[in-house]
Amino acid sequence: MDRSNDLVLIQKTVTYDEIGQQVITETPNSIYCNVKSVGANEFYSGNQVGIRPQFVVTCFLYDYNNETECELDGIRYKIYRTFVKQNEEIELYLAEANGINA
Repeated sequence: MDRSNDLVLIQKTVTYDEIGQQVITETPNSIYCNVKSVGANEFYSGNQVGIRPQFVVTCFLYDYNNETECELDGIRYKIYRTFVKQNEEIELYLAEANGINA
């Protein structure tokens, strides 16, 4: 696998302040990965349920800690699906989501 692209996984931690309001802290984790476009079936299936699939990212399994958002080339994406492969690799399926890139 190539792994020449940089992906920033965003871990979110929720804490509460002194009056009980949620405070969300984002911790970025930069990893190397391989990026490719989603297939036609994935694209059309996603669009039928309101998801706009964009990319499939392959990285090492131990680099991923169940993050739900990431940043690729300065654009934020949702991780809507994962698939564990052989050789300690995982595929992350990225989609644009309403409100994320606004």
